[in-house]
Amino acid sequence: VAHLMRMPNKPVQELVVAVAGPLVNLLMSILIAVGLVVAIGLNPFDLGSIFDNHIQSLDTPANFFIAIWQTNLMLAIFNMLPAFPMDGGRVLRAVLSFSFSRSQATRWATYLSSLLAIAGLWYAFTQMSWVSGLISLFILFQARSENYQVQLDSLLDLGSVDDVVEQPMERLTSQHTAAAAFKQLVKTKHGGIVVFDTADSNIPVGYLATAHITQQLKQPNGPLQPLGQLDMRPVATIQPHANLALARHLMMDTGCDVLVVYDNDRFVGLIDRDRVYGYAEMLKTL
Repeated sequence: VAHLMRMPNKPVQELVVAVAGPLVNLLMSILIAVGLVVAIGLNPFDLGSIFDNHIQSLDTPANFFIAIWQTNLMLAIFNMLPAFPMDGGRVLRAVLSFSFSRSQATRWATYLSSLLAIAGLWYAFTQMSWVSGLISLFILFQARSENYQVQLDSLLDLGSVDDVVEQPMERLTSQHTAAAAFKQLVKTKHGGIVVFDTADSNIPVGYLATAHITQQLKQPNGPLQPLGQLDMRPVATIQPHANLALARHLMMDTGCDVLVVYDNDRFVGLIDRDRVYGYAEMLKTL
C-alpha cells in the first residue's frame, strides 16, 4: 500500500511509484527462493507445494526464511489487487489516466474496488471468514475515501487562492493573551490563528491551532498567558495564484488550518480551511 502524503498526478509517475512496492516484495521473494535452493538444496519445483503449506514452527533457519519468502510473495500478490488502497488500484488508475482524466480514472477504479469488496464480503459471509470481511470493508471504505479526495481536488483545481483570500479582522501579536486569541477564534470560526510581529506588521511569527489555545485556557492563569510564550508552529505560506487543491494539501501536511498568502514578499491576506472547502461545495451546486 502506498503511504505517500499525495500520490503523483502524472500517470507515468504514479505507475512507477505504485509498482515499486510490490516489485520490492517480489524481488525479495525471488532472492530468498534462490537462497533456499542454493543453501539447503531445495528443489525449485517444491516451492509451489511449500507455498500452500503454512509453516507451523520457526525452529530452524530454513523454516524462518521459508516463512519470510511466503510473506513477501503473499504481500506482492495482495498488493497488486486492482483495488484501492492497494498499489494495484493505483496502477489501474494510472493506466486509465492515459485515456481519461484523473477524476474519471479514479471513479472507474473505485467502481472496480467496490465490486471486489462486495465479492469479498459475500465470500466472507458464505465462508464465515471474519478476516476476509474486515479486509473487504477496509477496501470498500478506503476506495470511497480515495474517490472523495480526488473528486474534491478536481473541483479545487478550478479555483485559486486569490478566490478565497481575506484580511484578518485583527492582527494578534506575541503580546496578546490566549483569551484574546480565543475571542478572535469565536468571531472568525477559523481552525487557528496566525500571530504577527506587531499589530501593523505583515510579518507572521507563528501559528496556533484552536486545540492548543483552548488547552491553554484550562491552565492556571492560562487566559492571561501571552501568545509569544506559547509553543507556536511555523507559519505555512502560499502564493495567491496557487490552486486551492495545493492549498488543501499544504494544510494537511503542515497541520495549519490557516495559510498566510504572500505575493513576492508582499502580504496579501489569509485563507482558512472552511473557505477552501466552502468553495468546493459552491462549485458542486453549479
